[in-house]
Amino acid sequence: MKSHSLGVLIVIALALAVPSWNCSAQTKVLRIATSADFPPMESFNSTNEIVGFDIDFMKAVATAAGFSTEFTNVSWYSIFSGLESGAYDAVMSSVSITEERKRRYDFSIPYIQVDQVVLLRADLDVAESLSDLAGKRIAFLRGSNGETSLNQADPNKEIVRIPCSDITMAFQELEFGRAEGIISEDIYAILATQDPMFIGKFRIMKTPLLKDEYGVVVKKGNTAVLNLINAGLKKVLETGVDKEIKEKWFTYR
Repeated sequence: MKSHSLGVLIVIALALAVPSWNCSAQTKVLRIATSADFPPMESFNSTNEIVGFDIDFMKAVATAAGFSTEFTNVSWYSIFSGLESGAYDAVMSSVSITEERKRRYDFSIPYIQVDQVVLLRADLDVAESLSDLAGKRIAFLRGSNGETSLNQADPNKEIVRIPCSDITMAFQELEFGRAEGIISEDIYAILATQDPMFIGKFRIMKTPLLKDEYGVVVKKGNTAVLNLINAGLKKVLETGVDKEIKEKWFTYR
């Protein structure tokens, strides 16, 4: 993804000048950062609004817990430093819950489980595990859990790595023949195989790399925000509202 931009730095500077936790007369406002370049989870629509599964899910959480939200688009590479500096209250951007991250940040309860998979060219019909991909070019999102899982599964680097700044760029490497496969969440891979433009061109490798759980991230020790988000998350999951949001975003239209 992109490095720090002037716009991001201005947002952070302004945020530091005012309280991050806004307890106005009636409604608490949580500022939520997301890296809006990962459809269908978070991206920009044709009218330049941030939309996606994560966005609708957080809005449902806010309704359930009685707060409102303000979403900000921030580069993946600077999104956690902005959280640490107090530029926003939470990050909801398809963030995998890992032991390393839990040492630095607090996570909500998981709100969705996904598989990390390899989306391949359809003609690679003999490739069913990473061991079958030696010498093949595999694209992935730099700094993602997919990259970590690839490094763990292929420590000798027999697979040719193509790190990309966002998932769209990784998919373009596959689409235009510069890669034999990409690592992504199964949500993205399934939608790609269902797209009428690509029917029969790609397939998902049978063996997933790993199972992931996503959580909302808050600054370490910010229990007020964490408890509020968790309260809303539990209500959304218990009432089945999450299933409605999945149906909206994870079905190809």
